[in-house]
Amino acid sequence: MATVQPQETLDPESTRPAYKQWLERNVYFDDKIRKIDFILVYKDGSDSDDKHLRDSFESNLKAIGVELELQEKDLSPSKDTYFLKLHASDAVLQKFAEFMALRVPIGRQTSDSVSLSDKVFSTLRINKLISLFQPNVTEEFEVGDFYTSPYSSSKQDKFLSEAYLPPTEGQVQSGSPTSRSLFSDAQRSMIMYYILSIVTFNEPGSKKSHVGLERLLSRGGYGCAYPIHDGPALLNKGQKQPDCYRQFLYKEWASPFAFYKTQPLDQIREYFGDKIAIYFAFLEISLNKHVLYNSSTSQGKTNTSQKGETTAS
Repeated sequence: MATVQPQETLDPESTRPAYKQWLERNVYFDDKIRKIDFILVYKDGSDSDDKHLRDSFESNLKAIGVELELQEKDLSPSKDTYFLKLHASDAVLQKFAEFMALRVPIGRQTSDSVSLSDKVFSTLRINKLISLFQPNVTEEFEVGDFYTSPYSSSKQDKFLSEAYLPPTEGQVQSGSPTSRSLFSDAQRSMIMYYILSIVTFNEPGSKKSHVGLERLLSRGGYGCAYPIHDGPALLNKGQKQPDCYRQFLYKEWASPFAFYKTQPLDQIREYFGDKIAIYFAFLEISLNKHVLYNSSTSQGKTNTSQKGETTAS
């Protein structure tokens, strides 16, 4: 099966040393090449049965092709917690993306048409005023519109391997945190979670198999499991522009100072996935309807009150 290589790189000058160091320490294996796609956590002092469950689960993960690296407990803040890093290679991602019928980009949508609202705002010359209430989306975080199709290894050359922005293998060595890839961060996490949900493990001294990470968590094999962010949330001192999606979303969406801005739904979808984006889009629509309904109801009550006073007089 062909391997997808990142083909497009944004300006390397945008890579700041502090962000690069954060990436090397928190987003990659020790070789600073393979990206961490998931973390499994357990504490020192686990009994032998829990160790057997983990060994069985990890052995089956390796058989699928998932790469593992253990961070020793001495490196954890509490000195008693192990972090098992998981990485899915491009071959593994492609294999399960095809099985899951995951949709990936095959072409860019281009349109020169201008929306009606933009025409109205331009005519009224209030574009600049409107822009104050919109997220400041720089070129690095622009989300393109793509035609998509379920992934198929037989059509590998048809897909856009440079479509998405998340960190990918080799970006730290190349000096740029913005190498593009066929799969978004959300899709990588989705594929890895699917793999974890189908891997089996055995009971100590038994041939009986159990399936999935959730079952293993409930048995105490691991304390918790989670995907990781692509960078720190807060900007460093003196840093004006975000280096990663997490910083962008905090600055333009989650920060209390961004309360007056519209939601960057395209970027939320790119980073967190479709379901999370749909959830916040629904909240936005519901809130707008609620505000409009209350405003119209209040105005109606005011008009009714005024009519009653006029009739009484």
